[in-house]
Amino acid sequence: MLGHERSGAVDTGRGFLDIGFDSLTALELRTRLTAVTGHRLPPTLVFDYPTVAAVAEYLHTEFFAAPDASGPELDEATAEELFGILDNELGLSG
Repeated sequence: MLGHERSGAVDTGRGFLDIGFDSLTALELRTRLTAVTGHRLPPTLVFDYPTVAAVAEYLHTEFFAAPDASGPELDEATAEELFGILDNELGLSG
């Protein structure tokens, strides 16, 4: 959405506003995630969960109420892994 060539170009701990999001791109991300998940997400998603890691944790909590002990901790996932999942789900990977 922001024109980065690879997902690892963005630090998952940096705020969306810090990496160039504004209200329009925030709504675009929310709309894309809503389309992929089939669940209506709040229009304030990026502002309520201001980092990629926070959004990932929110989505994980929403869709998987009981944490899967065998899966990786979101805090331990690399930026490449998080963006890879999003790129794959949004159909952006080639």
